[in-house]
Amino acid sequence: MPRRLQAISLITLLLLAQNIAAKSDHIYYKREHDTCRLKLWDTFSSSEDLKYKDVLIEYLQEKNYSVTMLEENKRIITGDYHLNFSWLRSGTKMFKDCSVEVKMYQSKVNLARKSDDLIFENSKKRSFPRHTPSGVERCKRAIKDVTRALPHCILTKK
Repeated sequence: MPRRLQAISLITLLLLAQNIAAKSDHIYYKREHDTCRLKLWDTFSSSEDLKYKDVLIEYLQEKNYSVTMLEENKRIITGDYHLNFSWLRSGTKMFKDCSVEVKMYQSKVNLARKSDDLIFENSKKRSFPRHTPSGVERCKRAIKDVTRALPHCILTKK
């Protein structure tokens, strides 16, 4: 009986050690950049858009981006990133789905253009959770899903 208890305790200890190692904060998907500046295209017009803007900026800052809004003249420093964000509710049901799309570009010149190099593109569609018919929580979770795959920005050392 004591050997069996030792074996069970050893297996339990190994499983716990494996769980702790799996929860490390090591960043696997990253991009190195001089400034980590990111300009966000201003596509936010309604009050609901502004709620999603705050959520998006929060998730981008978690990825170590320095986020500012893109001005109307679209001036940007060559080599910096700019991001286009769009969302849409769709469906004929009472609880509409929320689709979110993100495209991140790196500028070649000092103007932000859609013809710049596409660095990252992702889109997600959320149908759940069904807490409210308005679907604000579905869109917030879709934003989280779409930014989860976005690479972390790591400042390069000079």
